[in-house]
Amino acid sequence: MSTTGSKSNSKRIVSARTIIWPAVVSIIVILAVMIMAIYYTTLLNEKLTRTLQDSAEYVEEVSDFMSGASLLKETSASFVVNPVDGEGNVIWGQIMPFAVELGTKHRRAEDLRASFSGHHVSEETIRHITEACECADYFVKTQLHAIALVTSVYPLPSMPPLEPVAHLEITEEEARLPEEARLGLAKSMLLNEEYAVRRQHLADAVNGAIGSIKESAAADVQETNRKVGGIRILLWASVILAVAILAVAFLTILSMLVSPLVKATKQIAQNKRMDETYGLKELRVAASSYNDLLSKRDHLERMLKAAAETDILTKLPNRYAFEQYIKTVKEDAGKYPLCYYIFDLNYLKYANDKYGHNSGDALLIKAAEVISKCFGDKCFRIGGDEFAAVIPNYSEEKAREMENKFRSLLEEEEISISFGSAVTDDLNVKTINQVMTEADTKMYDRKRIVHANRENRLVTAE
Repeated sequence: MSTTGSKSNSKRIVSARTIIWPAVVSIIVILAVMIMAIYYTTLLNEKLTRTLQDSAEYVEEVSDFMSGASLLKETSASFVVNPVDGEGNVIWGQIMPFAVELGTKHRRAEDLRASFSGHHVSEETIRHITEACECADYFVKTQLHAIALVTSVYPLPSMPPLEPVAHLEITEEEARLPEEARLGLAKSMLLNEEYAVRRQHLADAVNGAIGSIKESAAADVQETNRKVGGIRILLWASVILAVAILAVAFLTILSMLVSPLVKATKQIAQNKRMDETYGLKELRVAASSYNDLLSKRDHLERMLKAAAETDILTKLPNRYAFEQYIKTVKEDAGKYPLCYYIFDLNYLKYANDKYGHNSGDALLIKAAEVISKCFGDKCFRIGGDEFAAVIPNYSEEKAREMENKFRSLLEEEEISISFGSAVTDDLNVKTINQVMTEADTKMYDRKRIVHANRENRLVTAE
């Protein structure tokens, strides 16, 4: 009886192995699920990194295209509007970037079309890119036509860099027009309403392309965040199931995985740098890659901005930077007295003709150094031999000090620069354009005197 009862009782007893193994299996399953979730999160992070990197590269391509188109517009417009200097000499230097661009057989619009045809971008982005390229093609065609009209009146000197624009042809009907009519027609082509509308269309198309690229990247980020959110829910469910089995494991996983993921997704959504010292190794690697990408993007943006706004020869801010600064001056109208200086380097052509263009370049560099030393950090090179300076918070005493220092340095460096200045206490009363015109007039008056004195000396010497 006792033996039979003992066997019956033993069948009803649950062994430790029976309890431990289901628990171990449950934990293994939970861990396996967690590992899969972590791996999938790493893949999502890598995909997101590639998406952001591609987005930054696409934006860089479009921005570079816009910068190039702007450079061609500025150089062609400067030449067409003002092809000769006061002595009737062709200012061929300002058309040089345009000629160099054509000489390379490099067409930004064609390159951009070809490049984006191989990118995985939205149809909206392709539409904007196509519109921008069509505008750019229109600009080049119109600019070449206008340059051809100007060079039919003022032929360019024969030199290899200018060959692409030196022998442009015009129609027989245009050739029969008087020279003034041809020049007027050329200016009207770059100053008419259609040209201005196309210019706005180009800006809108470029901004639209950049916007759609960023929107696509933002959508990918949002989709990644949604998936990461789903992973978070899965992890929480796994932790809840495992909490009764292994509380310590739950807390460890919570502190090392879930919290870093939440923080990382928020930082990505807010376009902030991720914490590389927090969370699992895979997450830190992804954070490091993401941070490197942001750094490269910021560096590229700074390089693009510097390239677009800096004169290569003198290292001063260029005409584009000047125009952007003038816009801010107009926005601050009436807030402070302001003085505007315009400078023109004398005898540059003489130096180029007698000693070569290296000597002329050196003269320009020296002029830029003298002007920037005397008139502060708001100095610009706005043309071939023209410079400008803007002095906010102007005072007569301050102006006298700067001009006295300027004259001393001119004498010390043995260079000649004509300048003119104009002042306004309130830009709402005297606009910046009026100030610039007044300063320009004074500068040219002084320049005529300088050249007249030089001619008198030459006559006397003879």
